[in-house]
Amino acid sequence: MMFQNPSDNLVVSNAYAAEMIDKDQSREGIHFSISRTTMGRILSVIHKPIGSLRVLEIGAGAGCLASRFVESGVEYTGVEPSKELYRQIIAGKPYLEKRVLNGHIDAVPLPQKKYDLLVMIDTLEHIPNPVEYLRKLKSFLSNDGVMYIEVPNEALLSLKGAMRRVLNVYSGYITHPGHVNLFNANTLHMALSGAGYRAISVSQYSVFGDYNRMQVALKGRWAAGCKIACTIFKYSKIDLLMQQGNLSACAKCG
Repeated sequence: MMFQNPSDNLVVSNAYAAEMIDKDQSREGIHFSISRTTMGRILSVIHKPIGSLRVLEIGAGAGCLASRFVESGVEYTGVEPSKELYRQIIAGKPYLEKRVLNGHIDAVPLPQKKYDLLVMIDTLEHIPNPVEYLRKLKSFLSNDGVMYIEVPNEALLSLKGAMRRVLNVYSGYITHPGHVNLFNANTLHMALSGAGYRAISVSQYSVFGDYNRMQVALKGRWAAGCKIACTIFKYSKIDLLMQQGNLSACAKCG
């Protein structure tokens, strides 16, 4: 279904590699800008009125998207398995303490039995046996519920790995050391289908053309050059033609 991370000699004790937890508070505004763009992608494909939704996010990360959902008035519940990320959420966004639960989806007391929208942003690639996991998540969706997923596109791993090494992203590894599965558009579609979902859309969006995301990835290095490069990628879409973006998928049961 999907190809395994070649960095299988790495032992990852947490859901995320420690280097991916951004502790620089000066970039908090950038993370919020990224979450606004993410919210826009979600709303563009689910075709549901946002205010009436019951939303479950698995992998709440630093809580920026959670804040967007709460501000929009939805019934939001987040689940974050990483203790360090959960502490970061509560320390910086105490209003999310009762909205985000620390633990795994099958071990936390969810306030709702069914949800209209289930969101996983940069989460599925961290989960062993993703098809089985997706199949289990069907029980949390309402009859007309929608799942929205974003994962890195690793279609041309050798090229992306070379770029990551040049930019010194992931400490020089070709992949994130916490990614146990690597997806391309076909394998993501197959994973959803194998778990009993009907894909509404599977598409690619730009990473190299997103200045905010690149600032976070590069941890503020090469700011001026980064802005010029991102502008070129944004309008030329070269990164998308070379399968160097990220993938988004929207799916329903059945």
